[in-house]
Amino acid sequence: MATEPSVRERALPVLAVLAAIGVVWYLAAVWLNAPQVIERTFADRPDWAWRELVAETWRMQRPVLPAPHQIAIDLADSVFGWPIDSPRSLIYHAGVTSGATLLGFVLGTLLGAVLAVAIVLLPTLERAVFPWIIASQTVPVLAIAPIIIVILGNFNLTGVLPKAIISMYLCFFPVVVAMVKGLRSPGVFERELMHLCRVAAPGVLETAPAGVAALPVSVAAGRDRGRPRRRDRRRAAYRRPGRPGRAAAHRLVLRQHGADLVCTRDGGAARPGAHRGGGTRRARARGRRQALMGAPIFGQPRQILVALLPLVFALQALWRPIAGTQDGRVLEWSAQAALLPYALAAVVAAVLSLWPLRRAGAVLAFVVLAGLAAVAPLTLLAQQDPAAPPAWDAGFWLYAVALALLAGVSLRRVAALDLQGPVGAQATAILFGAWALVFWQLLIQAFEVPKVLMPAPSQIWTALVASWDTLFVDFVQTVLHAVLIGYAIGCGAGFAVGVLIDRSPFLQRGLLPLSALASTVPLVGVAPIFVMWFGFDWPSKAAVVALMTFFPMLVNTLAGLQSAGAMELDLMRSYGAGYWRSLAMLRIPVALPFVFNALKVNSTLALIGAIVAEFFGSPISGLGFRISTEAARLNMPVVWAAILVAAVSGSLAFALLAWAERRATFWHPSLRKS
Repeated sequence: MATEPSVRERALPVLAVLAAIGVVWYLAAVWLNAPQVIERTFADRPDWAWRELVAETWRMQRPVLPAPHQIAIDLADSVFGWPIDSPRSLIYHAGVTSGATLLGFVLGTLLGAVLAVAIVLLPTLERAVFPWIIASQTVPVLAIAPIIIVILGNFNLTGVLPKAIISMYLCFFPVVVAMVKGLRSPGVFERELMHLCRVAAPGVLETAPAGVAALPVSVAAGRDRGRPRRRDRRRAAYRRPGRPGRAAAHRLVLRQHGADLVCTRDGGAARPGAHRGGGTRRARARGRRQALMGAPIFGQPRQILVALLPLVFALQALWRPIAGTQDGRVLEWSAQAALLPYALAAVVAAVLSLWPLRRAGAVLAFVVLAGLAAVAPLTLLAQQDPAAPPAWDAGFWLYAVALALLAGVSLRRVAALDLQGPVGAQATAILFGAWALVFWQLLIQAFEVPKVLMPAPSQIWTALVASWDTLFVDFVQTVLHAVLIGYAIGCGAGFAVGVLIDRSPFLQRGLLPLSALASTVPLVGVAPIFVMWFGFDWPSKAAVVALMTFFPMLVNTLAGLQSAGAMELDLMRSYGAGYWRSLAMLRIPVALPFVFNALKVNSTLALIGAIVAEFFGSPISGLGFRISTEAARLNMPVVWAAILVAAVSGSLAFALLAWAERRATFWHPSLRKS
């Protein structure tokens, strides 16, 4: 049995790796600082020696790369040389940052937990929202941070809260993904065992496999007309099937679907003895009524509101031929009459929501009618005179509420179709995105939000079309040059190093703690340094991307290589396979799910890293350069157009990697269909 390594065995590899990094750091300081030292100090001294050059590079003021001892001296001075409440103290700034970080961490954890529980409980929410949660991580946080600060500042929300919300945006995604996976980890046996707790009648049904002669348990047998509130506690094996007040033993077998373990209102079989009390006849009559009404959802308040609220808007258009003001008219009858077809489409869709639509064509027609219903309020707002009072009132907002209910029904029905294929599997998410755009446009126009704060989708689309040539050049500079090259270097190096150090536990114990430390290094601190080292063109951004993607790939590769079971390894050894053959035929295939996990995570990190690096120095092209320059000019539609290009690029890369993962690791249990 393997023993736990001691403190000395764990600390020695870390110290050895740190010593190696220190040696390389000192050599890099000499290499990067030497040109400036020769130009400034030794320009008039042609007889300088190498020892003097090395010493000068290590004590140079404002160096390109400071030596480790210079960093240690400045760190000690910033921590101990100033009072804690001084703005020049690192402890003071650490306290300010940690306050916002802690609050954002708490908010992000709560948001992620709530979303995870909702996604697990509501399949429609999983199909509609979960893909957009993944796509949100492709949006560079440095691009939306100023927008969040400006919007919250408009509501006098300043200080810690805006920074905490930005931190929440960064940390809620891992919580959602991990909790969804964890909440779905219980197996069929555990879930069926919990179904026993759902039995409404007193006494839990205790079951045994078929074929057991006698059951040493007592089972509630139910009651009938002659035995009110009395139950037979004799053993189930002694009962005869069909006898009044008795439960048949063969009906107590544990089955996977659990239909025999729940009561009728939970969708299971009727409880024993119900055939004598008329419960079956009542259930059949209730089922016939539901079939005549159309669906079990008939009569719920939500469906009634969906059906009735659009009538308010339609009748309002009929009863208001002309709305006049002192300066002129607000909306003529002809303009309101043009809205009637869309309002009637809303009424028809609301009525159809009362009946189940199980065919794809019927559901598509319902979605089209609901989409036509969304045209009415958008047209009403577009035709409004800016100098006149608002043309919308309570009827308008009632119609908006009905439209939201129609959107929810349409999402649920599309998700219930369970469409397959590349497009069909994402149909619910696409529909949810379309409804989100509709309500975004509706709220921006209704409240007349300035485009400096939040542009409408129509304005973003107009800016995207007008600036397409410029944005395409930015896409090539950022994605095809910096992201792809840095992504390939970082992931390839991480995988290669993981395979090479797989046979060395010493290097593993030394590198893994440092990889966790490297993941906490802020990107905005590394990006300007790399721009200084490698220049303003794409190589500096590729270096940032390579650094960000190296350690996730290294950690996942090591975890995947170590996931091969002892039985499989023994089988390979029994076949006479050596280390490299076992690595190629067993361990690397087993590690592929971990490798693809790192590739998908790195696809978003790479894009964000390249865009953030362009904020600190770039030529005249690049998505990060475009976002920073247009934001300075308050041209927010172009900023959002650039963010849209980045988000679509990251989402397509993630989808392509997910498709490759399904093809390469089809054998993995997480990808099998039950």
